[in-house]
Amino acid sequence: MITTTQYNDYLNHNCTQYFGGGTANGEIFVEGGDHACDEVNKEINGLADEYFVYDYYRESADIAGASKNETTKGKGLTKGRYTPWAKHGNPDQVLLDTSFLEQWLNQADVRTALHVDPAVTTWSECSDPVYAQYHLQQEASHWIYPILRWNGIRMVFYSGDTDGAIPTYGSKRWIKELGFPLAHHGDWRPWMTNGQVSGFVENYDGLDFVTFRGVGHMAPQWAPKAAQNFVSLWLENQNLAPTS
Repeated sequence: MITTTQYNDYLNHNCTQYFGGGTANGEIFVEGGDHACDEVNKEINGLADEYFVYDYYRESADIAGASKNETTKGKGLTKGRYTPWAKHGNPDQVLLDTSFLEQWLNQADVRTALHVDPAVTTWSECSDPVYAQYHLQQEASHWIYPILRWNGIRMVFYSGDTDGAIPTYGSKRWIKELGFPLAHHGDWRPWMTNGQVSGFVENYDGLDFVTFRGVGHMAPQWAPKAAQNFVSLWLENQNLAPTS
């Protein structure tokens, strides 16, 4: 998706993009590198505007609906609204349409059924007050995994391999950086559902990393049979991909 020239420019100018410390009132998304990086980052991020970031190989019904004027601007969640910290890309691009969900969750009978206190404000996908008070830690949640492992708590992290929002490669890299040793016969290998490859699995001491083949961010929604197979086996502490 990114050209070789863009990739080399990104490296040669020492460009970086990462979540730093801060809130919506400060610098939540930090870019580094020399003066050329702003243009390099703009070009690279602009490539994704015509794609559905949660699954690069799938069409979003929300985006398609917006293009046909079935979703009015402001009704769906745009990139500018959903990720206000993002510096590049088209802020008016519709990512999700949660209007139907918002209407349903805010119905009086639904709120009553969910035991929502009448004093609680209406639900929305994004909350400006919450976002304004959100504080980032540079270490994110990385610190908690060794603690959970030390206390004997089993962990699993799964990733759809066509997810552009939280890419599989990035997840694979930070999990490896935890430094957990590989479990016995835990090397990278395929796992199956009904004789078909559902993805790949890698077992570390204390944590399993599972990918879903050909689906993105909402893997259980787009690969329900494989997801049910995975969850059932994992909860029963069975090996997802036994080796001979």
